[in-house]
Amino acid sequence: MHTSARKSQPVVIIGAGMAGLSAAYNLKQQGIEALVLEASGRVGGRMTSDVLSGHIVDRGAQFISSEYPLIVDLFSRLRIGSGELRTTAPRAAIVRGDTPRVVRFDRPLSMRKLINLSVLLTYWRTMRERLENLPARSPSDLSQWVDFDTETLDSWCTREVDQSIIDYIYEPLLQGRYFQTPDKTSRVIGAVLELLVLREAKMLSLSHGLGSFPEMLAAQLDVSLNTPVQAIEVTDKRVHIETSGRTINAGQVICATPAPVARRLIAQPSSRQQEWILSTQYSSSIVVSCITTADFRLPRRLRRVYGVLIPARERGAVAAISIERNKRKPAKGVVGQAVNLLFSHEAALHLQQGDDDEVVASAMASVNDYLPTLSSQLDTYRVYRWPMAVPLTPLGRAVELQAYRKHCKKHVSPIILAGDYLSMPNGEGAVESGMWAARLAAARAV
Repeated sequence: MHTSARKSQPVVIIGAGMAGLSAAYNLKQQGIEALVLEASGRVGGRMTSDVLSGHIVDRGAQFISSEYPLIVDLFSRLRIGSGELRTTAPRAAIVRGDTPRVVRFDRPLSMRKLINLSVLLTYWRTMRERLENLPARSPSDLSQWVDFDTETLDSWCTREVDQSIIDYIYEPLLQGRYFQTPDKTSRVIGAVLELLVLREAKMLSLSHGLGSFPEMLAAQLDVSLNTPVQAIEVTDKRVHIETSGRTINAGQVICATPAPVARRLIAQPSSRQQEWILSTQYSSSIVVSCITTADFRLPRRLRRVYGVLIPARERGAVAAISIERNKRKPAKGVVGQAVNLLFSHEAALHLQQGDDDEVVASAMASVNDYLPTLSSQLDTYRVYRWPMAVPLTPLGRAVELQAYRKHCKKHVSPIILAGDYLSMPNGEGAVESGMWAARLAAARAV
């Protein structure tokens, strides 16, 4: 990884998050060198990790699914093996009646602690019938799921399943993973979550934090850190990237920033389709990483779970809890425990500009019923604000993305967009979109 940029490059990638890094890696595999420009002093975007009092904490993304084929393939290519890759504790908890109920998503009958058994069996049977007969499709690419993009998740759930399934499965999963609500989200996301459950997906972490994954990718690439881009302009089929005090010229640019940042950089969108995609809205979140004193103990029922989901009917500000010791083994000699508290979208919006003390006080009040000694045994903390946490997936999103990708194949533009807002709204989608953008760039470079 380098820290200075050349003045001319066939392909320049703006943004060293997972989309930008996967695009650069894919191009390199095809023999095309790319320069990656990153505004901040680190790579990874929303997939980054810190060390607090000796504990590794994930700042944004908390887990990787074993059923994310592109990321798992990259793990193999980077030789991230069993020594680094960890399968988390298999159990999670979902709160009902102020009590965390321990469940396993790969064992549906464990949900009977939350859902009436008859309702649960009916739901499980119909879900299997619905998904097992589908043609094979990828959980990586949102544009492959247009046949599910016909109504909101809430509309479908209201018609097809019991209200308890909505309240205690779909809603907490959607808020805990994407900070979104069923009434404003396409049915597509529910179908993909169901597919992962049906495939008995495991939750994975990395011994040195999820942030070590993009760092390993970046180590093989030409990355210029602390290089904020101010504008992108196209003249005579060449792209001019304005940075602080200099211009970098390129044949093609892959803009792999969040949509609002890309919209600010691109002086003139090349088409109606590009302008539409650049208008993507995002959910927000705040992550509070808590490090406890040495005498802190998890409540008995949470000692073997990797996380807790708190449904809307039960929660305050915090939508999910991630327990680091059940994601990875703590380093020897490190005292206390690391617990991440993830705010819901609405709570994060309200507190995004609040000071850290206000944020932490809200978090402690929200989880007091489940972690009653956390506030009194809190040694230190760090607050991470994510105003653009996850791109929204409203009704019609998959249809529009499919149309946009078809448009890009037919209409050559020297500026190619990439990011999770062009695919699934997660790390896997970011990687998929980066690889898609790299294929377009490689085809045009021939």
